[in-house]
Amino acid sequence: MIIGGIDPGSRGCIALIDTETKICTYLKIPYRSDKTVDAKMIYAYLPLDECSEIYFEEVHGRGGTWGAKQNHTFGFNVGAILQTLTDYHTLYEHYSYEIFFVKPKEWQVWAHCGIIGDNPKQKSKLGFDKINPDAKIKHDGVIDAFHIARFGVINAYSSNSSITSNYAFIDASK
Repeated sequence: MIIGGIDPGSRGCIALIDTETKICTYLKIPYRSDKTVDAKMIYAYLPLDECSEIYFEEVHGRGGTWGAKQNHTFGFNVGAILQTLTDYHTLYEHYSYEIFFVKPKEWQVWAHCGIIGDNPKQKSKLGFDKINPDAKIKHDGVIDAFHIARFGVINAYSSNSSITSNYAFIDASK
């Protein structure tokens, strides 16, 4: 079973975890020269047709800390990623995956379990390193997308026991 996780931020990523091989294939959200999401690259590099479930981080604009342009750009990118998934699903009707929305606090409960600190990004990195001590991943979008996909795996299997092993990571763009 392949389960996906999406961190839709400007440094976002799509991560797909194969529960049988323990391989996480990821792609940092690709952007075209006009700074919009490049759907063709997502189609080309990720095996979305093999996914059974995709977990999409349900995040919102940041009001006072972001200006109107930043909030608009963020919302536009979230919509473009969702449209990419919907288009793919529509174009290839025989492929079906469900899209679930997950709040940051929901996936972070698992990702930050046993980690002390106040900074969510640091806690996610520490949680990631705890699960994947051999991985050399530093990009916060990859780390968060992995945790979101892992949250999906935990939901699918209703257990954390079979999925705590060290994963192998493949950058789909290379």
